[in-house]
Amino acid sequence: RNPPQVMNSLQGALLALILCAALVSFGSMTSAQASMAERTEAAARTEHQMTALRQMAASSQRAEERLDRLLAAVDQLRAD
Repeated sequence: RNPPQVMNSLQGALLALILCAALVSFGSMTSAQASMAERTEAAARTEHQMTALRQMAASSQRAEERLDRLLAAVDQLRAD
């Protein structure tokens, strides 16, 4: 082989290596974006669940207050 052919072969191999590295890098970027999207979705679900729990707690609090008022009314009726 003469030196220009060796240089062309080396350049070709280097180009192929750079292309492979770029594809691997792109693949890992895409998977990182997918992972980020999954985490964002999970955070939204968690926030939704927390909102539902807060609403249930508030509803439970109101029910407890109503029960307390009913029991107080029953006690008042017994006293009368």
